Amino acid sequence: MSGPHNTEPLANAALASALKRRNPDWDDGTVHAERTQVIYQAGPGSGAGRRPDILIAAPDRQPVIVETEFAPARTVERDALARLGASMRGSSEEVEGVLSVVLPESLRTADLQTIEGAAFRYAAHYLDAEGVGTRWPARLEWLEGGVDDLADAIEYLSLSERKLARGTEALELVVRQAAGRLAHWVPEPALARIAKRLHQEAGEQTERMAAAIFVSAFVFHMAIEGQGRVPPALARRPIHKPELVALWREILEVNYWPIFSIALELLMELPTRCVPRVMDRIAEAVPDMVQVGATTYHELAGRMFQTLI
Repeated sequence: MSGPHNTEPLANAALASALKRRNPDWDDGTVHAERTQVIYQAGPGSGAGRRPDILIAAPDRQPVIVETEFAPARTVERDALARLGASMRGSSEEVEGVLSVVLPESLRTADLQTIEGAAFRYAAHYLDAEGVGTRWPARLEWLEGGVDDLADAIEYLSLSERKLARGTEALELVVRQAAGRLAHWVPEPALARIAKRLHQEAGEQTERMAAAIFVSAFVFHMAIEGQGRVPPALARRPIHKPELVALWREILEVNYWPIFSIALELLMELPTRCVPRVMDRIAEAVPDMVQVGATTYHELAGRMFQTLI
């Protein structure tokens, strides 16, 4: 009796099922194998008019396409590159990340449950901050790994490099402006106390560090207020010190000490009359962060601040 002869669509379905087990946000509604009518193909190419092998479209993430082919996989990269820049049907969201995966030849005749332990070759293709297609690793080299490694690569590709660049630019602007307001409106004794709390010398670097801490608190608050565990952000302007102190203390009763404890310490050092001058500008800038995903993509927010630092 002959063994199984698996086609690529069967292998894609098995791989999609294995990927779903790697992330709680990946399920039948977000991971699709061999599904038609989900993208508009951008431009000519070998993949034009074909359905993507696997599509991962998780909430608050960039969609990622996985193109597969059994070894020796002579056309998988060409198919993957044809997907870059494609638009999602319905949302018109652009595909900025594609994973090309070489399926091991052994999967043609093996029980597809063995895909959990299979070894793949793969490469990531993505649009960089300037919208230029980029491959990792460079040239014709391949990464090697199992399903867990593919899931990690998909997670990375679901974060937009272009949104990261725009978010970092917007973040740098508001930090610079808030630091300027600190320097202009806050008396030197208060700035000296802030510097002491930050274990820094008073000066522009300390003012920017303090501003970044305040901005981080506002952005992170926007990220968690929809979870129902913390009170909503202050909507009224001007923002007064007693209200903001009470709000951040209420958040600390829930948790989030790494973010809000130091922000509250610095806030307490600001004279009451100076708080609206600084905090109103930060609060006004938060919607710009939302537009680039800073509050919904927690990893993106982290990368934005890391890049700024």
